[in-house]
Amino acid sequence: LLTTSKDYLNNVQASKSSYQVKAESKFLCCMRTARLFAIGHNEADAPRESGLSPKQGATFVSGLTRASLRLPKNETRFGVFNLLFGIPTNRFNYLVEIAIKAKSAKTATTALKDWDLTIGSSRQILLFQPEHFEYFSTFRDFLELGANDIWLVSNKILTSGYMKQIQNANLEAFLRSKSDVSKTFQLDVAKNGDPVQNWPDRIVVIPAKNGKIVSTHELLTLWIVWHLSLQLT
Repeated sequence: LLTTSKDYLNNVQASKSSYQVKAESKFLCCMRTARLFAIGHNEADAPRESGLSPKQGATFVSGLTRASLRLPKNETRFGVFNLLFGIPTNRFNYLVEIAIKAKSAKTATTALKDWDLTIGSSRQILLFQPEHFEYFSTFRDFLELGANDIWLVSNKILTSGYMKQIQNANLEAFLRSKSDVSKTFQLDVAKNGDPVQNWPDRIVVIPAKNGKIVSTHELLTLWIVWHLSLQLT
């Protein structure tokens, strides 16, 4: 196992190890930044200490602020920082290790337009547009998350169009019904359009029972940070 000391997680040493190139990745730098936010570092120091430039740090913080607007009112005003605070330190250490070991993307990935619409009010990830499924499939593959780690849950029998999108994205093995989660499980509401309206057909992504991602705090943090890392230049 990799050591999880603070110095290791936030000060990757220059070496010829197999992790050197991965330690340079923007995703890892952003995960280290998020971890420092969670333990109380400020918006100026955390990005710098994690290897982001001032411009990159400002873009990252702006993205976190935008994401916070999708969370309930009691989680706004640094809402995503409250999301980060919901992850225990030892689990955040583990998320950074996931970032260290993340696969290189097979193809160039650009940030998803209107990505914040995929953030549900109770921290579920919402998939309801065709591009969402391929985009999420890239994320899943990047972090090597299997069907024992995450579930895609639908509200009813899927339409043929949704099923085709899921199959094309190689996500069919991740499908579960609401009853697999709990008798009272509810899907977050998807909203889109101008004027904004509810999107009735959607699929939500949540952590599987007994997988390596143990909470919606963790999964949504990985999802948000991964997306924001794609925006950095």
